[in-house]
Amino acid sequence: MEKLDDIAKMNLIKRGDKKVFKQLFDDYYIPLCRFVNLTIEDTCVAEEIVQDLFVYFWEKRNEITIKITIKAYLFKAARNRSLNYCRDNSRISFLYDLPDNNAIEDSTVEVHELKILIEEAIIALPDKCSEIFRMSREQNISNSEIALLKGISVRTVENHISRALEKIKKHLGESYSYLW
Repeated sequence: MEKLDDIAKMNLIKRGDKKVFKQLFDDYYIPLCRFVNLTIEDTCVAEEIVQDLFVYFWEKRNEITIKITIKAYLFKAARNRSLNYCRDNSRISFLYDLPDNNAIEDSTVEVHELKILIEEAIIALPDKCSEIFRMSREQNISNSEIALLKGISVRTVENHISRALEKIKKHLGESYSYLW
């Protein structure tokens, strides 16, 4: 299948093209499940949420307007569904149920949210950029080692990492500008 831009894909999906929809499903199902699982921490529930998202996407295809990219739409919708699931399935605690000195720290919640936002931003990066960024930051591989492993120059590695940091910073917005 030739490479189509998102507008062309959406037009074909709106006309009921199941091949294009299946390709979209194949491209994004696993990454979306992993993404949702970051919040839900239950693989079965994450898969169910993503499946429901794709069913909704197909059923409402004529009403959906893509503003940026299909990928951005799907990840934002998955994030919203994950948060809704958390909200709807959280146990309500009353103050007298909580142990005296074990109040949940705001900073702990913020760190968790920050990790989710950073992961969203990394997932949204182009594959090669994401891979190089993860090698550098998560696996602590030096730029020169990454260059050797990937068969590219150290400067190219640095460019990928800089681009990744720029996009992550942009994704986080002003709320986390103190990190930079």
